[in-house]
Amino acid sequence: MSTVKEQELPAALAEEFHLQATLGRGGFGVVYRAEQRSLARPVAIKLLTWELSVSPEFVARFVDEARLAARIDHPNVVKVYTSGTADGQAYIVYELVEGQSLSSLLESGPLPDTRAAAIAADVAAGLEALHQARVVHRDLKPENVLVGRDGRARLIDLGIARDL
Repeated sequence: MSTVKEQELPAALAEEFHLQATLGRGGFGVVYRAEQRSLARPVAIKLLTWELSVSPEFVARFVDEARLAARIDHPNVVKVYTSGTADGQAYIVYELVEGQSLSSLLESGPLPDTRAAAIAADVAAGLEALHQARVVHRDLKPENVLVGRDGRARLIDLGIARDL
């Protein structure tokens, strides 16, 4: 996690959210750890890059990600709190999952059988919730599974998911 400057957040969001650290960067944007001031709760904010924010196609995909994820209310799928556009930049505010990705966990070698089975069961339960909501994830990989400090796995990143 790296520290961030407040000016990295669009001014319209800076009133409500205080950036604390960069959690990750991807092809579509940056995910930050932040505090939602009004509710005094930690959140994750995903900002679409400025370059992609001017593309109606990428903004539409980003909005679809938020819309699809917000339909799912399940303990094994990360929750979406809100989304929108601020100062011309699209964003999604998610629950913050304290923990690490499954890919990070696997860097030190195979997991014990019982832990692997528990994570697999959580992933399957999350996928079942998506499928019941007629959503196909389409990008399931260890980087898109967060394992919280509580041991529970949650699916993230519905960026290329499909609504059936």
